[in-house]
Formats: sequence, structure tokens, C-alpha cells
Amino acid sequence: MENRSYQTKLETRSNEDKTVSVKGTAIVFDKDSVDMGFIERVERSALDNVNLDDVMLVYGHDINNIIARTSAKTLNLTIDDVGLHFEGNIPDTMLGRDLTTNINNGNLQGNSFGFTIADDDWEERDGQFFHIIKRIGELVEISLTPYPAYKDTDLEISMRSLNNFKESQVKNEKLKRELNKLKPFDI
Repeated sequence: MENRSYQTKLETRSNEDKTVSVKGTAIVFDKDSVDMGFIERVERSALDNVNLDDVMLVYGHDINNIIARTSAKTLNLTIDDVGLHFEGNIPDTMLGRDLTTNINNGNLQGNSFGFTIADDDWEERDGQFFHIIKRIGELVEISLTPYPAYKDTDLEISMRSLNNFKESQVKNEKLKRELNKLKPFDI
């Protein structure tokens, strides 16, 4: 599973039934990430046909710190041209009260999402590598984070994929040179 973080605005809202909810944008489509050794972009169609029936909203990528869940009808997900938006009911628990206070105080400033990749592509332009996520296989969780950042541990799978892409480019160049040697000489 891979994790990606975004700094977005998190908001809490007190509902008529005295419950509190949190909302934000979990995935932003067609926007370049910060440079992580590569630049990543999630295509608008990446969530087409992805089953969102059991996605969790958690704190700190820890499924033991569950806040809401689509299968429990405590987490609502919507997709538009901007991205994937979420709204989850914060439970009246110690964690829920702490999260509400920390969001309202500005201590929690973003979110991240855990996912698998079904289809992606790598490109190199002017010495910069670009990772294009064409299709997400599974969206496992959305995580509220105190300081959204791309951590090295979160990038391990993508860095391995980037290294494979670089190796294939080197092999392709070697094959091209060998093929050029085999071409008949022009007379």
C-alpha cells in the first residue's frame, strides 16, 4: 500500500443532532505533487470503477484509530472534477474529542490516503521524472495528519517503481545501440 499526503483545509461542523463531522479533500486530481525525487499526478479517471464501499477514515494511518467508515455509513465520499472529497462523523470518544480540538486549533492541517495502484506510467522530461497514476486499485483509508508531508517510508514502493523504470530505459538504450550495429552498412 502506498500513502500520499496533501495539505488541505480540514473543517469541523457541529450538526443539529449534536454530533461533529469533519470534511476535506482526500485526493486532488490533475495537480502535480511536490518534488519527491519525482513528481506525481493522479489522473481524473483514477477512481473510475473503484469500489469505495469500505473505506476508513483514520488518524495517523493507524487503523486502530478509526474515526469513520463508509461501510458503517459514518463516512461519505464524493467525487467531482477537483478530486475526492470526504465528510465523516467524528465519534464522541477520547480520540474524537481530541481530533475535533486539534482540527479547530489548526494542529491537524491535512490528510493523506492509503491506496494500491492498478495502472500507472512513468515519464522523463528534461531530467525530471513524472509518475502518473492512471488507475487506483483500492482506496484503503483516508488519514487525518498533523503535518501532511511525503515521508521516505511512504515512498518506498514508488521509488522502487521509479528505479525499475530507469533500468528499463537503460536496457532500451543498450538494445537500440546493438540494433544499430546490426543494420547493414549503406553503400
